[in-house]
Amino acid sequence: MAALNQDQTNCLNTYVHNQKPNVALKLFRNMQMDNLDPDHVTLTIALSACADLGALDMGKWIHNFIRRNNKVNIDLSLYNSLLNMYTKCGDIETAKVLFDNIKEKDVTTWTCMITGYAIHGRAQDALALFTTMTGSKTHAKFVPNDVTFIGVLMACSHVAMVDEGKRYFDSMMQDYGLKPRLSHFGCMVDLLCRAGCVQEANDFILNMPVKSNVDIWRTLLGACSVCGDVELAEEACA
Repeated sequence: MAALNQDQTNCLNTYVHNQKPNVALKLFRNMQMDNLDPDHVTLTIALSACADLGALDMGKWIHNFIRRNNKVNIDLSLYNSLLNMYTKCGDIETAKVLFDNIKEKDVTTWTCMITGYAIHGRAQDALALFTTMTGSKTHAKFVPNDVTFIGVLMACSHVAMVDEGKRYFDSMMQDYGLKPRLSHFGCMVDLLCRAGCVQEANDFILNMPVKSNVDIWRTLLGACSVCGDVELAEEACA
């Protein structure tokens, strides 16, 4: 098999970064039909496209290709891409096996698995893994980043753990010096709304230091509908 050139890899990467993962995978399959040998960078990009599309079968095919091809440099970036693909494509059990077998993990590895658990509603597993990841405040094993906390807050939201969510949100800023982004505020609004705390959610939105977006207001309006709070819904729409 001939090796891919840099232009071909860059083209694949461009499609993924421009939200065209279906085109990227079609190009990747054409490369295979042309007997072009992908390197670990190309495989990482293809796995990202699989994750975006939820294309589990293609992701498994790439994983098997990696296992069979001893010329592929299997680095941590490639392992993390496999883990991200399995969690986003719904195969959380295979993701857990892969996670356990990665000997040298980094913050991305831990974050992928925490977020994967959160997406699949396994809040206790996500929070337990976060505790294992961070260790104690004085002897931290890995320092979480802002993406890690999105996973943690999502986990709290899925089971309406309001007090815990607030504590993690505060810890993010106070213990790790991380500045919340709009996505973190959105997670907090979702948490409060799922718990039925619609008035508190409305107050939270009005006091946010960043401008809310339509998704945040839609979350509140949906919760108002469930709770039957017509007055607050009308106020939010004003």
